[in-house]
Amino acid sequence: MNKFKLFLILIFFPALLFSQKTRSIDGVVKDKNTGTEIENASVSAKPVKRSGGGFYTGEVTKKNGIFSIRSSFRFPLELTVQIKGCGKSIIIIKKEGFYEVLLDCGKEAIKQIILEQNPPPIIGVKLDNGNTLSAISLDIGNDVYLVNEDGKRIALKKGEYLLENSKSITINDQGVITNLVDIIIEIDTDGDGVIDENDICPDEAGDSINNGCPKNPKELREFTSNEKSLILFSVNSSKVNNEAIFFLSNLVLKLKKYTNSNLIISGHSSIDGNSNYNQILSEKRANSVKEILINSGIDSQRLKTIGYGEKKPIKGNSRKQNRRVIISLN
Repeated sequence: MNKFKLFLILIFFPALLFSQKTRSIDGVVKDKNTGTEIENASVSAKPVKRSGGGFYTGEVTKKNGIFSIRSSFRFPLELTVQIKGCGKSIIIIKKEGFYEVLLDCGKEAIKQIILEQNPPPIIGVKLDNGNTLSAISLDIGNDVYLVNEDGKRIALKKGEYLLENSKSITINDQGVITNLVDIIIEIDTDGDGVIDENDICPDEAGDSINNGCPKNPKELREFTSNEKSLILFSVNSSKVNNEAIFFLSNLVLKLKKYTNSNLIISGHSSIDGNSNYNQILSEKRANSVKEILINSGIDSQRLKTIGYGEKKPIKGNSRKQNRRVIISLN
């Protein structure tokens, strides 16, 4: 290599190195109205006057609106920042440093940016169609959003919405809750016109006079037809035994529940002895049962007694089985 070439290298190499020096421009992007740091804004820097070769980078702002771009061109550089709904900002950069870039975002745009960057929590309430809601809380004055399949939050349109927890919310055109009320859902399982909330027999059709029950509800029919409902007596006696008193105490509870159901109390006797005596004894047995029910708070008008004496014996059974009282629904 001759001396002249070496001289040229020594002269121009430092200048070449300087021209390829990487320059850093760091900063943050904010909304000038709210001070919100804006993520995902586009940032780039290019030379104001391009001379020779070089490079410059572009990126989107990271968390908290931070950006950091590089360029090999000399200053001044033209820094361009923009994002949909916030317009564009162009700044002439004359030296390295940290720069705050302000954008003028529209109300709806900055609202969406804040939502995406600081989404409210997903609360455990859904619309009646199953869509999940996102809000700080379901209170009047709070914003509320839908959460789509991708987990993104989208604003609710103006209107009234029924929630799965039997509440209704009203949303204005800004997506803010303006009304929140409890909804009474009237369910009538048995279709008798009496809602379950007021229906003593929600699974059995009845009428409003009987509080949603038929005159003789299934529970009462089954209870009085049970073999334990047969009340037996000793010879020549109308005294109710302890086992029968236990049955009658449970019967009282059911009669107080079903206040429109009435009873027929039928007294019987065995065929032993005089028929006139047996007739009187059967009536006494029926009245003994009736008296216990009345003393337990059951209206006497709901209780009818009949004495059959020995006229209706149980065929094939012992005389003991005929000394009895049978309770049936009237």
